[in-house]
Amino acid sequence: MNIDYSKLENIQSFKKNTKQKLISFNGLIKKSKVKTIHKSLKKSLKKPTKIFKHNNKIVKYEFNDFLKFNGALKKLYIELYSKRFLNILKKIFNVNKLYSDKRNFYSGISVSTKNSKLNEHIDFNYNNKLKKYRYINLLLYLNMNFKKNDGGKFYYRDYKTRKKKYIDPLLNNAVIFVTNKNIPHGFTTVKKKRISFNLYYYTNQNLSLLKKKHKTYWK
Repeated sequence: MNIDYSKLENIQSFKKNTKQKLISFNGLIKKSKVKTIHKSLKKSLKKPTKIFKHNNKIVKYEFNDFLKFNGALKKLYIELYSKRFLNILKKIFNVNKLYSDKRNFYSGISVSTKNSKLNEHIDFNYNNKLKKYRYINLLLYLNMNFKKNDGGKFYYRDYKTRKKKYIDPLLNNAVIFVTNKNIPHGFTTVKKKRISFNLYYYTNQNLSLLKKKHKTYWK
């Protein structure tokens, strides 16, 4: 096992009518496994499945094909979509069923380049290929020797105050949240390469709080 389940099993479940559902903590991966997974990560970042550009400059690489991940990273990916982990997420976020993403879709490693940023947005709520509704985002940061002043802070807007709240993308920090209209989010300009392991979970029902199927809304 790569996951430290003690970090999750005592988290109190959200009530169904909670307006904003988000948890963040350090230590999703067991301390004894962090270095092994980081070494495996380096071996997995060879051929991206997607390359994103802005003004003719590369701003992000994505590695979405988990079959091409190196051993330890592939095992972590499989464990994060395991029945045990799905059951924990279902309990925390008070949902009956959850489904994993598929190979070559959206989940995987995201590598953002220096000076890139992610503008505030609300994620798309329906996956046409899976024929399911997007419900939960899991972001696990794998940035070795990353410091708070290196930027790339994940942020979201507090539902009540509308003020931004920030989370540093430090090694083994995790953010897990329900993706709906109540959690617009993004990240600040990054001063060095920023790596996150992004996993997405889906439902049969539309729980996005918006009636219509929609693409990503950019603020």
